[in-house]
Amino acid sequence: MEFLTPAILALLPSNASEISDNLRTNNLCDRCILRVLGVRKATLFASSNLGTSHRCPTCFGLLQPTTSTSAALKITSKLRDEHWSGLTSFFIAPHLPIQLALRSRAIDLLLSANNLSIDRGVSKRVPKKFDRNQSNKANSDRRASNKANHLPQLDPADNQLFSVSQKQIDVKDALAMMVAHEVSRMTGLVFDPKAAFHVELAFEHGETEKEFEWVREQRKRTRQDVPWRKPVESGGDIVLETWNQMVNAAMMLDYQDFVREEYIPFKPVNSECACTEIKLVHLSLFVAGRYNKYSREVSNARMEYNGERLVAESVEELIGEHLDSLFHADGHNFASSGREDVDVLMLGSGRPFYMELVNPKKQDISQNQVRVAQEQINKTREGKIRVTHLQLVEKDETKHLKNSASTKRKSYSTLVQLSKPVTLHQLNELSNMKDLALKQQTPIRVMRSRSDLERDKVVHEMNVYPENEGVLRETGEYVYDLIRIDLTTSAGTYVKEFCHSDGGRTVPSIKELLGVESATVVALDVLQVFLDWPKETE
Repeated sequence: MEFLTPAILALLPSNASEISDNLRTNNLCDRCILRVLGVRKATLFASSNLGTSHRCPTCFGLLQPTTSTSAALKITSKLRDEHWSGLTSFFIAPHLPIQLALRSRAIDLLLSANNLSIDRGVSKRVPKKFDRNQSNKANSDRRASNKANHLPQLDPADNQLFSVSQKQIDVKDALAMMVAHEVSRMTGLVFDPKAAFHVELAFEHGETEKEFEWVREQRKRTRQDVPWRKPVESGGDIVLETWNQMVNAAMMLDYQDFVREEYIPFKPVNSECACTEIKLVHLSLFVAGRYNKYSREVSNARMEYNGERLVAESVEELIGEHLDSLFHADGHNFASSGREDVDVLMLGSGRPFYMELVNPKKQDISQNQVRVAQEQINKTREGKIRVTHLQLVEKDETKHLKNSASTKRKSYSTLVQLSKPVTLHQLNELSNMKDLALKQQTPIRVMRSRSDLERDKVVHEMNVYPENEGVLRETGEYVYDLIRIDLTTSAGTYVKEFCHSDGGRTVPSIKELLGVESATVVALDVLQVFLDWPKETE
């Protein structure tokens, strides 16, 4: 305890020295003793004043400075090799052998068996006659006092932050603190538990990876004996795959269970943990804009069936290739305000979309660089697509797309071939219809990817007029079999099916309203998606 400053000693439990002596006789390392006492101070854990080169039975040597320094060097090397830039903060997320959680439980039981339960000096509440107001105030004051005792504070001895927790600090938290200290020292990045950039470290310890099988069997027996627990059938396994699952299982065990399995006293370890994987992961960035599609051979998103491409190119890929490269992203997810069929053009001011860039390694991309990327997309994809108002947005802003799904309107222009000609009067009757209610069953052409449901849709207005010169009847009246329909509908309306009825699955339809045998869509274009998002940038 000689390496502790007065400020830390003042917050330790009164029996800290006895606890320390007991743990040391059980071969725990100095850093594990500190974490058991609840001490959290990065510079102290990294200090060479603490013991080194010790394969501690409760941390497997993970809390030795060589481990954290080696991990930090690998992290900085990976940052450099993968060309990360623009980072300011980070968070460390270690994934450790779950048997360490079992050994942490054994520490608590060992101390309790030796009457060395940690007393933090928190005053016990004296029972009083029930008084709701006074009880609430007493509870509130006690919680506030406890919280104040364990908040990070400056140590006058070296002006470094520290805290003393009421509970044992997990090995993974202590390791994260030590690695974070080294990474900060090497890179200048700030450790922040809320950082968008995560460093994931995976460690394994082959020597002890099977030692907790007895816990599984014990849990089976426990479940069989507890009437409100669902019994485990013969041959069934208790799942112990995560840290929390092991913690929950260990909490059901008592001191005698550990002694019976020769787990207490602690079994020595002969090897150190191996760092098997390092992942650098950043939360996604989002880029939004609007796109026009000028080709009837480009789909909205990548289209495959049974592993084969159905369409050679997509709007998603034509845009995504540029943005993935710009942000050095691992990939992307594409979302748009609805989608047009492959043979449908997207005209007007374009369709709103956003691109989620997965694990982007470039965090310092400016809006000007995004604008340049937009120019490159338009130059290299000319005649196929055009992008406007491309910009970085926050994740919350993408909700505009989802929230508008049931409220936005769209306007279309469709060229329709009729099986027999109709009069101008018939076309004018259609044009006079307002807010025409439709019942649309899921179209046959999309039933592979959509639920078969009936949907209520609305054609708010339409303008129907001849597209050819027509034929003059003997009555002196012209009739037309090729017509143009300009219409505005509610979101999600299947316009092609509104024209040809899809075998009666859309009611009413142009076919039904005009009384013809067929109304075939020759061409369909989207003229406008009425959604004021994202904001204009030009």
